Amino acid sequence: MSKPSIYWRTVRPNPNCPTYRRRARFVIDELAQKHGWSISEQSPDGCRLAIWQRHADPKEIGDFKARGITTVFETNDLHLHKGNGVWYNPEERAILEIADYVVVTCRYMQKLYARINPKCLIAHEALEDEFWSTPKMDLPETPLVLSWHGTASNLQYVDPIVGWIAEAGVPMSLRVVMPEFDHRKQSNRDHVARYPIPTVFVTWQQETWIREIATAHAGIVPLPDTEFCRAKAHHKMVGYQALGLPAIASDMPSYREVIRHGETGLLATTPEEWQEGVRMLADPQVRARMGEGARDFSKHFTREAVGAHWNAILEGVCSDANL
Repeated sequence: MSKPSIYWRTVRPNPNCPTYRRRARFVIDELAQKHGWSISEQSPDGCRLAIWQRHADPKEIGDFKARGITTVFETNDLHLHKGNGVWYNPEERAILEIADYVVVTCRYMQKLYARINPKCLIAHEALEDEFWSTPKMDLPETPLVLSWHGTASNLQYVDPIVGWIAEAGVPMSLRVVMPEFDHRKQSNRDHVARYPIPTVFVTWQQETWIREIATAHAGIVPLPDTEFCRAKAHHKMVGYQALGLPAIASDMPSYREVIRHGETGLLATTPEEWQEGVRMLADPQVRARMGEGARDFSKHFTREAVGAHWNAILEGVCSDANL
C-alpha cells in the first residue's frame, strides 16, 4: 500500500514553557525517517491526510474534508471539556464532531471524547531521549529528596500534599522545578518557601530541567479528583519512570495505566496513603527495586515505540478511509 502525503499542523514550540512538548516533532521524525511517510508542516498541497495538534478551526477542518482530505485531531489534554456535559465553546465541541478521527493519550479521555466521535484512538506521549541518557544522581541515602516540576497553575495541586507528607515522620526535602513567576508576576519561589518541609526552588530551563528533576530519590505527581484531572495524560509520571525514579502519584485513571502499585510506582489518595508512600520511599532498597521496574516499563514511551504506534494508527486510518 502506497502511503499518502500528510499535512501536520503542529503547535508552535515555546522552549521557555514547561508545558512545551516535542511529541509531534519526535513522531514526525520517526514516521518520515523509519516508516516512509511524506509529511509537510508548511503546506497542505497534495496531501490526502491532515493532522492538527491540540488546536484546530472547525471551519478549516470542514474545508479540508470538502476537498477530500481525511482529517485527524490529536490532543494530550482535556482542554475542550468542562465537565457534566458542558463545553467551553460550541466551536470546540464542533472540532470533535467534524474531524474524521480523534487521537488522545489515555483511556479516560478516549471514553469521554468517543461520545462525540466514536473514531477516537489512543497514542501515548513520547518522551525526550534525555530521560534515558540522564544518569541518576549520587545522593546520600537520607534525607529523602523528592522532586516535582510543572507550571504555576499546577502548584495548587502540590500545596495540600506537602502538608500531608510533612506529617510522615521521615527526614525529607523537596525540589521544585518551575518558572520563577506566575502569570500575575507573583514569585513561585516565595510561594514554595512557605512549605513545611525544606524546599529547593530551581528555575525551569529547557536545557537543564530533566537533569534538575533527576536530582532526587523519587518524584511526586499530585492531582485533585476532578473530571479535568482524571483525563490528564501520564507523561509526568512516565518521565520519572524513564529516569529510574520511583514516584507517588494521585490515584487517577491515566496513572493507573502506567503504575503497578509497589512495582513501578505508588498510587495514593488519602493523607495516610501519601504518608505511607513517603515512608516506603525512605527505604533505599525499596527505591532501587521500584525504580528498576519503572525504568523497564518506560520503554513503551520512547520515540521509537511511540513512532511505531503512530505508524500503525495511520496505516489503520488509511485502510479505513480507503486512502
